[in-house]
Amino acid sequence: MKYLSIFAGIFLLTLFFFTWGFIAAEHEKFPWELIKPVDKEISAFIKGGEARQGAMDRLKHDLGIRPERMLEDLWKNKERDYSSAETKGLKQRRDDPLLFMDENRAFPPGYIIIWGAFDFEQSLYGAILIDENGRVIHKWIPDPDAFRQEIDKRSHEEQGRGDEIKYKTPKDLPQGFSVFPDGSVVFNDGDPGNGMQRIDFCSEPLWVKLGSFNHSITKQQNDQALWTIEGDSVNRLHKIDADTGKTKNIIEISGIMKSNPEDDILSLRYDDLDNRWLNDRWHFNDAEALPARYADSFEDFNTGDLLLSSRSLNALMVVDPETEKIKWRSMGSFLRQHDPDWQEDGTITVYDNQTRDARGGGRRKEDETPKFSRILSIEPDKNEQETLYNGSTDWFYSRIRGKHQVLPDGSILITSSVQGRVFIADKKGKTVFEFLNRYDDKQSLLVSEAVWVPKDYFDFAPEEKTCGSSGS
Repeated sequence: MKYLSIFAGIFLLTLFFFTWGFIAAEHEKFPWELIKPVDKEISAFIKGGEARQGAMDRLKHDLGIRPERMLEDLWKNKERDYSSAETKGLKQRRDDPLLFMDENRAFPPGYIIIWGAFDFEQSLYGAILIDENGRVIHKWIPDPDAFRQEIDKRSHEEQGRGDEIKYKTPKDLPQGFSVFPDGSVVFNDGDPGNGMQRIDFCSEPLWVKLGSFNHSITKQQNDQALWTIEGDSVNRLHKIDADTGKTKNIIEISGIMKSNPEDDILSLRYDDLDNRWLNDRWHFNDAEALPARYADSFEDFNTGDLLLSSRSLNALMVVDPETEKIKWRSMGSFLRQHDPDWQEDGTITVYDNQTRDARGGGRRKEDETPKFSRILSIEPDKNEQETLYNGSTDWFYSRIRGKHQVLPDGSILITSSVQGRVFIADKKGKTVFEFLNRYDDKQSLLVSEAVWVPKDYFDFAPEEKTCGSSGS
């Protein structure tokens, strides 16, 4: 009888934990966030597949042994003649990046800035400046201690109020980046993030703004203001003073919903039967204000109207920041898209990831059919679209993240983040410039964003300015 009671107790306890586990997985409640990574690895092992970035890989990354979280398979065109892009200050464990440039002209006169994981001696992340001859002539290297110091200061101010702030070591690629004519740059530091930071040309901190921001930082009003997005789940739009880092205005996505009761687009991921939101309800990943110089090209929109991208809804929309009314929307003709941009000709271009699988690489597991990302152009007044660049032209596929920029000559600068690759396709689709963030012969480091600026963009000649150990 004694053993029967023990057995019954063990059985009931096992049943309790099994039921709890089932409910946690079904409704993504505690401790689902803790067991989800392990669940994926066990599933991959059982199915005979390889678990990407398993527990040991992540441990190597967190201990600083090898940047496993930032590594992907190296994509390389065997017919292309690459050269090493010599970059000072990299750790010895990695190789120099690779560079290809068309012998005629790779891009309009100016510079390309690339922000991503570079594995510098002082920091895993940073940015490099490439001149039109393909030389890396400068680098920006953020100091994470600037965030720690700001967190310590804030924690001291909030002491006793139950609002303690702790530093979070970023485990994912920093996203959001902008560069200014004075040579300073502003960026978000990763996921989970500590916030935004603006540093000068020599990487000295100008200001730090704490908070969980993501994806994009876009400029408005002659570089005096910035728009960014707070959190994947919270989803607030922040208008920030570029000089001080102080928030000037906040637009709540829930407020946009209330201002548009006749439009249900923002409630599509609300489960009315269970009375709950589905995971990652909106995932806004870009907010860009219509520049005054383009306003005449858009009859239905005004200067300052916000072009928004919601990844979870496969949707773009234009919102009046004053009334919070939705003026225009388009959805479903692109998949898990990023980075919609206003264009001078009255069109909107968008980075259409066309996410089709869990790991990417340009193929679907089910049928091994190649799948590619693309760059689209949309005429908002007609809701007609055109493919400006098809990824099949040069095996372009980024299942997540990504940026693009239409250059003055009509070519397109494309950041294929997951491939660790930046390239320029001319108007005929030919690749005339390519940067591969090579780590070794088999892998590359992720890149977040590339930006082209004209030759006269900076207030000084970058080639002539020196900064000591932090810059080139």
